[in-house]
Amino acid sequence: MQHRWIRLAALVLLGLAGCGMTPSQPQDLKILGQLQLPHGTATEGEAVVELRDTTEDRVLTEQRQLLDGNTSALHFRLHLPSHRLPPSHALSVRAAVLAGGWAQWLSEPVAVDPARGSIDLGTLALARAQRPLAFQTLIDCGGRSFVLGMAGDVLMLRDGERSYALNPVASAPDERLEAVGDSSTFVRTQGRSATVGVGGVVYAGCSVPR
Repeated sequence: MQHRWIRLAALVLLGLAGCGMTPSQPQDLKILGQLQLPHGTATEGEAVVELRDTTEDRVLTEQRQLLDGNTSALHFRLHLPSHRLPPSHALSVRAAVLAGGWAQWLSEPVAVDPARGSIDLGTLALARAQRPLAFQTLIDCGGRSFVLGMAGDVLMLRDGERSYALNPVASAPDERLEAVGDSSTFVRTQGRSATVGVGGVVYAGCSVPR
């Protein structure tokens, strides 16, 4: 009987000790790594590395560094205090080199886990990015999307990495634009609806958002 009471008392004391423990506090998030440009690329502009809350699409913190010519590797370090960490949100890191008013080089976004506290992302490779079109409009074709916009004085259709210069077709009964020298690549719109053809493959039932 005495041993039973001793075990019971020990369990009660352990329970009380557990009640007195405070939950672990979230850690500051520290992220380091480096950017890698293609070897021998002479670059001028500004390198930007940002930590983004992808759930709410906002930048939490960033690092900017001016470039001065032939730079192949740039080190970065991001720090976000624990009180600024959004709970249960998805976070990612992405880098860019800005020059001439647009992002000429971009890295792929990398997801990060804030619970790890300190993260070494290693090397983020930067790849040449397309210049954004002016007055661009997204055409949503379900699982496929296209971008329509102006490159200087030329109306362009972008399909991923490919771009097509378009001209209006005066003889068409509807609003139809065709690629120069290729009538199988076109955009036909009617109000907020659209049909897109690329190399003979037609995507119908597309929508043009306001």
